[in-house]
Amino acid sequence: MVDPGVTETGVAIAHRTYKGMQDYYAVQLFGRPRSDSVHFVVRNDTSVAVRYRVGGRDYTLGPRYARTHAECTPPELHFEAPLRKSLTAANGDRFAAVGRAGEFSIVRESR
Repeated sequence: MVDPGVTETGVAIAHRTYKGMQDYYAVQLFGRPRSDSVHFVVRNDTSVAVRYRVGGRDYTLGPRYARTHAECTPPELHFEAPLRKSLTAANGDRFAAVGRAGEFSIVRESR
C-alpha cells in the first residue's frame, strides 16, 4: 500500500452459507494498469556484448542489438563492466552503449 507505483485498487467480497453458517470473504488488490507501464529501449552500439540487470533479471545484449523493456514501475538499470553505471529508466527512455578504442559508456538519448 505504500508502493508509489500503485495507481489503482480493486475490492471483492463474497458471501456463502455453509451448514447454516454464514461466511464472508474479502480481497483487496493493488496495482496499475498495463497502459501505465514504463517502456524503454537499451541498444548496444559497441563491438562487444553488454551485460545489464533490470528488476532482478540479467540480460546480455550482443553487439548491434537492441531490446525493448516494459516494466510496471520505473526500474533501476545496472550495467556491468566495462560500463559500470546505474540509471533509473523513465517511460520513453532510450539508452545506448557506445564505445571506441576501449572506452565505453552508456548514454541516455533524447526522446
